[in-house]
Amino acid sequence: MIGKFEELYRNVPDPWEQEKVVSQAEIYALFCIDSLRNIDTVIDLGCGTGRFTSEIAKLTEAKTFGFDISQTAIEKAKNKYGGSVEFQQMELPTLTFDDNSVNLVVCSQLFWYVF
Repeated sequence: MIGKFEELYRNVPDPWEQEKVVSQAEIYALFCIDSLRNIDTVIDLGCGTGRFTSEIAKLTEAKTFGFDISQTAIEKAKNKYGGSVEFQQMELPTLTFDDNSVNLVVCSQLFWYVF
């Protein structure tokens, strides 16, 4: 499975960057909800090349982590957005955080590939 994603990120221009699938306005609308304004830590599972993850980091000012199965995607994310987000290549079952240490988990780009 990992090889499939590595090939995708090496050989195909990033469709999320080109199409702007999720606009900044849509992301902003999500975080205008009162209950999400004061979040401290966010994780984005299946972050790909980090576009959506970086927008979350800008809008929330929370400590933000992006995880993806593809090392190539993570390298692209680090090169483009690494200053504001901590990106790591990792399979999701190995992900560990302390209890109650994450305020928001985002999986918006992951579901395309799981189902």
